[in-house]
Amino acid sequence: MFSRSFLTAALVGSLATTASAGTVVSVALSSTDTGIPTAVTDAGVLGDVGDSWNLIPDNATAPSRAVPSSTGNALLDGSGNATSYTLDVSEGWGGHDGDNDEDGTSIGPLINSWFVGAGGNGADGWAGTAFDNPTLTVNGFNPGDIVDLAVFTTFHFPAGGASGFNRGTEVTVNGNTETSTGSSGTAASYVLNENYVSFSGLVVDGSGSLVLNFAPNAATGDFFDVNGLQFSVVPEPSSLALIGLGGLAILRRRRA
Repeated sequence: MFSRSFLTAALVGSLATTASAGTVVSVALSSTDTGIPTAVTDAGVLGDVGDSWNLIPDNATAPSRAVPSSTGNALLDGSGNATSYTLDVSEGWGGHDGDNDEDGTSIGPLINSWFVGAGGNGADGWAGTAFDNPTLTVNGFNPGDIVDLAVFTTFHFPAGGASGFNRGTEVTVNGNTETSTGSSGTAASYVLNENYVSFSGLVVDGSGSLVLNFAPNAATGDFFDVNGLQFSVVPEPSSLALIGLGGLAILRRRRA
């Protein structure tokens, strides 16, 4: 027979696990420039090794590499199950891949492909195409949902190119802004505010969407780069309370 202390400990452990674990959705922005998309199976910063990533191809063509806008891109969770979430890609993005130093590292499949944009500052993309003020929008949340979000944002030329050149990105979501510096060289792991930025406890408004706005890091150039994103909805306190009530009922039955 289970002891009361055992059941109490199990209940506490269950609550802790539930509080920290939501369904993680991972998105890789994949360039088709040189045969990518490439499968991404690492954990990122919110998921687990072996998770499935949603590959969003840029469908860009030379010479402009402009990314066509798209809406309603269905997103699966890390286990490959359907979710209510979709991704909208606005106009103004360009697609690019293959120049980062992270080739050969575990993070390479994600970091070595990205969408590129500019901040409406007159900087143009290739072949005179303007990459200005593009956005990404994640839909399908419930108003009031609390979301943890990571956005992967880095670009760094390898030693064979413009050695040491890196670009960072400013990301704004629901009025909250975080800025990355870009990788300063070969990075074998994800480094906060270098090759990704993190938002904790974002509250979804009545639209049921999170709109991600981007701008260049003024210290690193006129362009910005986004490799992908991950998000997870934090379980509601009411859900945790129901779990707690269920656990107490078990304890009472055991005592009886």
